[in-house]
This record gives sequence, structure tokens and C-alpha cells, in this order.
Amino acid sequence: MKRKKIRNLLLICIVIAILLSTMIIADFNFVLQGEKPVFCFIKNTYEDGGTLEYVGFGYKIIDYNAIYGRQDVVLGNLFTSYEPRIDESKFVIIEDNKNKTYNFNGKVEKIVVEDGKTNLFVNNKEQIQKIKVIDATLVYMNNFNAKLTDIVVGSTIEVRTSLVDTTKQIPESIAEIINIVR
Repeated sequence: MKRKKIRNLLLICIVIAILLSTMIIADFNFVLQGEKPVFCFIKNTYEDGGTLEYVGFGYKIIDYNAIYGRQDVVLGNLFTSYEPRIDESKFVIIEDNKNKTYNFNGKVEKIVVEDGKTNLFVNNKEQIQKIKVIDATLVYMNNFNAKLTDIVVGSTIEVRTSLVDTTKQIPESIAEIINIVR
């Protein structure tokens, strides 16, 4: 009798493992083919070009579609984190006679959070520039990891911009915060 219960329990575990494996493989293949997964839901959408993070039962799929970074699909456990790996060779620099911006230091004049996204207005000695922060995981202060919330008005930060639109009244760019200088 006890042997039969153990066999039934083992059989149930095997069936559950097969079902979970089938769900994971199916979802991963759907995302690889550019379709929506069936057995998981969107947890996050990143403003890096359209990266989507899907979460299922015990697994996570990240479909990277970064304009200036990764273009792949990652399957991992629930603790897998978003890592865009920005590719500087893909940066486009728009120049005009007044503005030549790529990497610069500047003082934060104003912080605005719109729809959960952080925008910084930074004075880069020539003008005020609006920075749309695309990745808060690259923030450092004194060579230690920091958080975006460690930046306050008056902070001096080092910014790596990806594209500067100088046609706007206040020039805008998508950027990473590399370092909080002070």
C-alpha cells in the first residue's frame, strides 16, 4: 500500500515536471519567433527600445530589443535580472554648432518622474538638457553601486548619452547615469 502511494506521488511529480517543461519550452519558442507567450504575462516593459520581461510559473523570459544594446532572448529563473549591455558603437551623435554631446558631467537642476520613468534636467555648462534615464543599474557613486534615488537636485553626475535631439526647446537625450560625482 505504501509502495503504491510513493509510486503515484512519483508519477504525479513526473507529469507536473513534463507539463512545466512543455510550458516553458513553448513560451520560449513563441518569444523567439516574435510572438506573445501563452503561459506567462508581461511584468515589465523597458524604455530602451522595447525590451519585454515575461514571468511564468517559476521562470522568466526577457526579450531584449534595446536600440543601443542587446537584441536577444534570455530564459532564466525568477531571479534573472535585466541587463541591457549598452553597445557604444550603436550610439548616434547628432551635432550642431551649439551642441556636441556624448559623455558629459553636469549638475542636476530638476528631477521629474512621469509615468514611473525618471527624467533629469541637467546643466552641462553650455545649456540645460533633459535626460531620459534608460538604465538605473549602471549608477555608481565612489566606485560602488548606487541607486537612481541617490541622485538629488544639486548632484553632479556623469552621463553617457545615446542620442541628442537638439530640435527641441530643451535638448533631450536617452542616457545612462554612469557616476554620481558628488
